[in-house]
Amino acid sequence: MTIVLHHYPMSPFAEMVRLALGRKGVDWSSVIIPNILPKPDLVALTGGYARTPVLQIDADIYCDSSAAIDALEALPGPTLYPGPLGQAGRMIASFAGGSLFLASVGGSMGGLPPGAVPQAFIDDRKARMGLDMASLMTRAPHLVAQFGAAMAWLDLTLADGRAYVSGDEAGHADFALYMNAWFARLVQAPQTGAVLDALPAAALWMGRVAAVTATRRRSTRRPRSTSRASRRPTPAGTSIRRRASAPISASRCATRDRATHPSKAACCASTRAKSSCCATPTTSARSRSTGRASAMRCSPPPPERSILQLIGDREVSEILTVGKRTAA
Repeated sequence: MTIVLHHYPMSPFAEMVRLALGRKGVDWSSVIIPNILPKPDLVALTGGYARTPVLQIDADIYCDSSAAIDALEALPGPTLYPGPLGQAGRMIASFAGGSLFLASVGGSMGGLPPGAVPQAFIDDRKARMGLDMASLMTRAPHLVAQFGAAMAWLDLTLADGRAYVSGDEAGHADFALYMNAWFARLVQAPQTGAVLDALPAAALWMGRVAAVTATRRRSTRRPRSTSRASRRPTPAGTSIRRRASAPISASRCATRDRATHPSKAACCASTRAKSSCCATPTTSARSRSTGRASAMRCSPPPPERSILQLIGDREVSEILTVGKRTAA
């Protein structure tokens, strides 16, 4: 079985799936994708879906993190819904990936200083999703308050001495809650960071959950360099350097996504698309687990970028949705 996660390191929902991979204890490979369009390699693989993350298991493609979590749960190994919480963990994960996610990422982004977001990113999101950073900054205090209330509930839950929200073992509920606190720490936003500083039980819990990522990542692949050819749309099935060894025989998307995002139907309809990532071995790179994984890159690592250049389509889209509701 070959498992590949198409993602970028600083996506909250990708972090949740990475934790789930760690919980299952499986070998997996990492393909780093762009955070803005065009994404020719990814859409060639999915048949049109361009959000993050995308999970590939052999010839099956799972678009959206909810579909990816269900696919991982079906694999052999520890369950993502351990007792005593069990399947109730799905309800907590739904909250964490909905209103709490909006509060965490929106409050953190809105609390960053002007200029922290690259202009190219702003222009792309304004054209596609109506991003208005000034409006987001005015909503930040309210979002931070919502984030603080949820983190206080988390700290109170852990005060009885349990290791994880799920019980003695980490599960989907923990991973979904963690991605929000993780992102707040990652961008070093002062307001959301101050919330976490005041919650000692939550801080210890974050350390335990982070340890779950000690999984066996085998390699890292990056998209092709941004040449003129790579900027052109790539028809499914077209050969560009080296593609995945097997055609996509079944594409799967979350049912709710097909209804809310018509473009995602193309993902479910794609049955013969192939990926297009070259694989040029370079020197070994440390993995997060064994430190022995061999890195596979299509181009040299990109220069260090602002943290918000790495925020993805899904995250910004969700923030804008809640912003429009608030404004209304």
